[in-house]
Amino acid sequence: MKRLFRILFAAAFLVCMASIALLFNYYKENREGSTEYQTLMAQAVTIRMDAGDSDQQFSQNTEITQQAGVLKNPPALLIDFDELRKVNGDVVAWIDFPGQSISYPIVQGEDNEHYLKYTFEGKRNSAGCVFMDSRNSGLMIDGNTIIYGHNMKN
Repeated sequence: MKRLFRILFAAAFLVCMASIALLFNYYKENREGSTEYQTLMAQAVTIRMDAGDSDQQFSQNTEITQQAGVLKNPPALLIDFDELRKVNGDVVAWIDFPGQSISYPIVQGEDNEHYLKYTFEGKRNSAGCVFMDSRNSGLMIDGNTIIYGHNMKN
């Protein structure tokens, strides 16, 4: 009986340690993915707050006024696609929802599997990347353009 207890305790301990390792890896990958997008934004995105304002580099602290659920003076993003193509030639567009913390490059691979597990920079990561369906033209001229992505809540 004592031996059975030790075996069960050891098994429970190993399961617990494996779970902690998996959680650590999950959070590490999410942090790496977020850092990658912040670096891309700093390199390739310029934000114009108003047509009369001068351009300024993208900043996470940029304030956008919001009143009664309506975004006032949403920023205009100026995307340097040549700079993005230096990092990843599969880039086809940029998706942005002002005031919603959604602003990402969109890539299009040869299939709909690769970017589920790889970041924009091509690193293996469970966070994946926002990507366009491989069957779309890539020029946004199709009747419907399908974009895949998921909310990582970070």
